[in-house]
Amino acid sequence: MSSKEYTSPARDSVAYINGKVYTVDKAQPWAEAFIVTPEGRFSTVGNTSEIMAKAKEASMVLYDLRGNLVMPGIHDAHVHTVISGSGLMNWVQAGRDVTKDNLIERIKKSTCSCVYSHVYEDWIVGGAGFGFNNFDRALLDKEYPDTPVVLVGGGCHSWYTNTAALERAGYNVERGEVDPCGGKHELRQDGSLNGALKDQAGNRLMAAVPKPPQAHVKRVVKRAIREMHRHGVTSCQDASSTEMFLAALSELEAERNLKMHFSTHCLYKNEWLTGEVQSPADKLIMSADRYRSEHVNTRFVKMMMDGACAPDLMSHSDVDEHGNPDKSKLLLPDTAELVDKFDAKGITCKIHCMGYGGAKTALNAYQSLREKRPDGPRHEIAHCTRVLP
Repeated sequence: MSSKEYTSPARDSVAYINGKVYTVDKAQPWAEAFIVTPEGRFSTVGNTSEIMAKAKEASMVLYDLRGNLVMPGIHDAHVHTVISGSGLMNWVQAGRDVTKDNLIERIKKSTCSCVYSHVYEDWIVGGAGFGFNNFDRALLDKEYPDTPVVLVGGGCHSWYTNTAALERAGYNVERGEVDPCGGKHELRQDGSLNGALKDQAGNRLMAAVPKPPQAHVKRVVKRAIREMHRHGVTSCQDASSTEMFLAALSELEAERNLKMHFSTHCLYKNEWLTGEVQSPADKLIMSADRYRSEHVNTRFVKMMMDGACAPDLMSHSDVDEHGNPDKSKLLLPDTAELVDKFDAKGITCKIHCMGYGGAKTALNAYQSLREKRPDGPRHEIAHCTRVLP
């Protein structure tokens, strides 16, 4: 018998039988069995008897689902792959119920339990849930006088730091800082920084945090993918894609170790979520195609219209009684121009909008664009927490 008789596309396929298969096909929403090709594609869907007949004819391997549910993979429209993977592997976690009384104990306990440590050289980086009240850098300075500590809170819109971290990042700790548009430096009564930073005020801080080794970034990405797979996610939109992340995806793809379809949204004018300074601001966005591959689609951009409507932030752009957006909290006064520019390049825009004013501004820009240029990518609003009817 020749080697060709041992293998063929049909014989190398696998037939799955006796399942509860949701097809998302209105004409046939449910089935019992299906065949998957060696390339991982569905070739036939039907009932168990007909699939078994095809499998027998081609000498396929059978897999008995024993009545278990099978459905298409879920597409997650908003993930932060590196942040979530880091949170699972190497961030210290102070917990959602962190207080000034248990902060140090939580950091010490979590530091010892991290799978990987010293990822950010001598910096300690971690999460503090949605933050806490009455923070002051003195809480961290006593235990960590020389080690920079950064705790991320408020859905990654706020940071709690010690003096060492602020100084390493170049903040004027004693004299304070002027708040940028869309950001706030919390101050002590004497005008010095108390160590809490919000939204755009965190740009300099996160750009100063040392970058992990590329090998570790790949570990983090694979860990995040495993977590997504655990919940049935097989494709996603990464909403904070960086050059470091794209390079990791490229290496994983080359190694045939990338088991997720990514739509990568490179950020425009943002350092606090990426830790990267791009000059000009669209440099990575316009050159991201070099990282495009079988599992990576790079034709996307993420823009931040406003902040967050979390109680300790309230940095979102709302509207007044006449429906006019609060422009003082809009980070993209040139929204229409930017959307037009990216749309002309075939790049899909995802705009972060947490307030009525932010969403209204973005939607108006989309509407004007489509009146001018009917065809183009389908742009979107991230979060949609407050959208006027």
